[in-house]
Order: sequence, then structure tokens, then C-alpha cells
Amino acid sequence: MSKFLGKNTKSGASHIVVSETDESEKDDIIARDKAKLSGLIYLDDASIGDQPSKKIRIPLEFIDKHVEKSNVVLVTTGWDDDKPSEHLVNRQRELRDQWKPFVDRGISVLRLSAPGKRSQDVFHTSWDIVKLVTTKTDECPSSPRQTWKGRGSSADDKFLDDPMDTDIVIPIMGPTGAGKSTFINTVVGRDVTTVGHDLKSQTAQLHHIILRHPTDITRRIIIVDTPGFDDTYVSDSEILRRIAVWLARSYSANMKLAGVIYLHEISQTRMLGTARKNLDMFNKLIGKGATKNIVLATTKWSEIPEEVGERREAQLRERHWKWMFDLGAKLARFTGTPESGWELLHLILDQGHKSNVDAIEIQQELVEIKKILPDTQAGQTLRYTLEELLETQRKAAAQLRSDEDSAEVKNMMQETDRIIRATTTQINELSGSGPLAHRLESWVRKLPFSRA
Repeated sequence: MSKFLGKNTKSGASHIVVSETDESEKDDIIARDKAKLSGLIYLDDASIGDQPSKKIRIPLEFIDKHVEKSNVVLVTTGWDDDKPSEHLVNRQRELRDQWKPFVDRGISVLRLSAPGKRSQDVFHTSWDIVKLVTTKTDECPSSPRQTWKGRGSSADDKFLDDPMDTDIVIPIMGPTGAGKSTFINTVVGRDVTTVGHDLKSQTAQLHHIILRHPTDITRRIIIVDTPGFDDTYVSDSEILRRIAVWLARSYSANMKLAGVIYLHEISQTRMLGTARKNLDMFNKLIGKGATKNIVLATTKWSEIPEEVGERREAQLRERHWKWMFDLGAKLARFTGTPESGWELLHLILDQGHKSNVDAIEIQQELVEIKKILPDTQAGQTLRYTLEELLETQRKAAAQLRSDEDSAEVKNMMQETDRIIRATTTQINELSGSGPLAHRLESWVRKLPFSRA
């Protein structure tokens, strides 16, 4: 049996409230029905005043005092139009700020659709919310997550305005040109991210796209479009920072990572340096423990004869990806159709239904173990890769200096020197001596669970 607590009948509580009590009776309810209390729903009318009155604050204080689990839902009402007014949207943000201590504990914030209105992506019916409370009761996390507050992160970093603990996160990863943006546009059914048609990257920032869950209307699927390493315009250390920050924030917001899709271009003749680096970084970000929730998918099958693609696919399966398949990863093809795209998502969702990923390696390291980025497995691997590149470039520079003094050689030397300087800067950042390392270290020192 569930008990649902509403604020007042004006905010829409009348059709879902079981009982409405004053402050003196609330402790009696907890004492009498503690064993049967499955969850609480708190309603607040977003169309009224900005400052909460004492009468409104009392139920929130009651929740804060008595409720330890995350099976509480804070709901805004008053959404009478299909297209919300700017005032209501701003009021929703204000309420989310007021409710942040609850959100940090895993409590969801939803909007209740007006009676008779068609439910939209971020709107829920009364029964959606009741179902969510009972679902959350059965989905208590194995252990509470640490709070991660990446103070000092870049203003350009992208994240959701309304993360929910019921969100299902699926990052899309792979080298530049593998078809990540094309995959996402195909699945969504419209252009939501820019597609590149050459080796220049079109995805320097992380972008998230919100989709309806195909079978559970109380949940959202968050597709994350990630940039590849060896980006055209952004350094590898900055790419790593952006990916790490997004994943750490989603983990701290109690979002559920169901799995990861890694895309590889089947038209490539060999596992080239860029593809190898992206695969190595991918493995260090994810870790072996989450490999069973990975889908390794090949793309661009229309660009080569099928028999050639099958031969290359076999090489990937038997050589480069074998150890991941041994740990439970799945192989798939993306052929450019919505059906094949959703087939990949269903592989992730089905596996996630059996066993969600509690934390991938980078989330565990940054949030739970409290490492700084240069000390993570991904940070160390990138540093070693950059050190090898630096040695190669230095040898190339020495060879150029011994060649004839032509204008072409001078131009090549200038470009080589530029690469050496840029690589050295990244190595310093990933060695704990650069500005990135100092910024990340300052974040960790300011975390509430850090000790001086």
C-alpha cells in the first residue's frame, strides 16, 4: 500500500491524495504505517507565487526529516497549456533550485500534465507518477552515490537542465568519422546534430538528445553524442576532460547508465593509429566490469562490398575486439536505417534491464575514489600515448634539421615544432603540472567529502 502526500487541492492533489493531514498528524502516520509506506508524492503549483510560505515549507521539512529513500517524487502542477509559458518554465527552474538537496539524494522532479492534455516528453499523467513511485521502491541503489560538484568546469560544458534518476543514459562513442552523428539523427528521425562528410570533426562538445522510452513512459533515454579523440580543433586532453565531466555529473545526479555503443567504420582497411587510440581510450574510460553492457557496432557498410566487410568484421571479432567479446560485449551492424539503429539501442536496453551499470571506470575513479583526472586509467593512458607521439615528432624534427634548407622544409619544421609544443602542453596537464590538473585538483578539494 502506498501513501501519497499532497500540498493542497488547488495544486491538483485532489485526484491522487490518499490523506491530507496537518503537521501534528504526520509523525503518527510514519509511526503507524512505516512498514507500508512505499513512497510520497509532493505537489507544488508552478503558476503561483515565487516565495514558499510556511504552510508550503512544512511538508518539505517533513520529507527531509523522515524520508531516507529516493522513492519520493516532487511534482509541479498548473501546466494548463500544451506550450508552457516562459513564466512557468522559469518557475520550474526556481523550484528545482529550491529542491536541489532532494534532487542530490535521488528524488525526481516531474511536471504533471493538465487534465485532458496529451502527455509530452517532459509531462506525466497522475498514473505515470504513481507508477514511478512504486518502481523506485523496487530500484533502491546498492549503495548511495557520492556527490560530485565539479566547481571550475568550463561554461561551455553541456549538461541537462533537468536530470532525473529515472533517466537511462547511452553514450555513443568512436573515432571521428565513424558515423556517430549519423546514427543519432537516424534513430531520432530528424537532424539533431551536425554530420561531417570528411575527416574533420563536427562534434567538439558533448550533446545530449532526449528520447521517449519505447515501453516505459515514465522514463527517458538520454543519447550522448561524444567527440572522438584526434579531434580536428580540440586537444585530446580537453576531449577527455569534457567526457569525464559529463559522465561524473550524470553519475552524481543518479542517472542510470544502461550501456555504451562504440561505432567503428567497416570501410577502414586496417586498425589505424587513430582508431587504435580511440579504442584504447574507450576501454580505459569504461573498464572491464562494464564490458558486458557494450555494443560494438560497425558502420558504413554501403561503401564496400559485403564480402569485404564480412572479412574485416571477422578480423575485428577474432583479433582486435576478442577480449571484449570474451567479457560479454555484443557485436552489431548499423546499416543506416532507423530499424538497425533501434536494434542497437534495444541491445543496450535489454542488457540494462538485466544488469544496469552502477558505475563505469571513469565515474568510479572521479566520484567514488576521488582521483583527479591525470591519475585515472584514461588519463594515464592518454599521457603515455602523447609521450610516444612527442618522441616521434622530436625525431622527425631532428631529421628535418639535417635536410636541405628549402622553403618546404622550413614550413614542415614550423608545423612539427607546433605539434611538439601542443603535445608537451597536454603531457604537462596530464602529469599533474598543467592548468587542467590544477583546476581538477581544486575541484576535488572543494568537494564536501574531501578532507584538508
